[in-house]
Formats: sequence, structure tokens, C-alpha cells
Amino acid sequence: MERTTAKTGGSTAATDDGRKTYDVKPGVPWIAGERVGKRTEMELSPKAAAYDLQHERLALKGGKRPKSWDAKPQADKKAD
Repeated sequence: MERTTAKTGGSTAATDDGRKTYDVKPGVPWIAGERVGKRTEMELSPKAAAYDLQHERLALKGGKRPKSWDAKPQADKKAD
């Protein structure tokens, strides 16, 4: 997938920034400032992935998934 960067107007696909493929945690709407939509994986540079990796929203494709991905999401509690 080729993207145009806002700063340079160049293509990120043409640069070797060490991009890797990451699995996206189900239910996460945004990764690295991009809407996830129906994607289950994203290709990101290590710098772009760092924040979401730290918060366990991403896992390296083919790698071990965080234990938090196995936990069932809690239902939102409404105030009475």
C-alpha cells in the first residue's frame, strides 16, 4: 500500500523505514492516527507503531499476542 506523506509529498513505499506488519487488536478504532476500519493488520514503521505497541493495541504479525487480547471487554456502565 502506497501512501503520500504530508510533509514531503513523497511516497512512503519508496523509503526503507523498516516497516513491519502488525496485527491490530479487535475493537481498536485508531492506530498511529489512522482509522483502522475493518483491517486486522497494518504495515507501520517501528516509530509509528511504538505507542500502540506499548498500549497493547498492536502485536507483531506472527508474534505472541498480549494477554489483554484474550480478556473479554467489559460492558460500559451507565450512570443511573
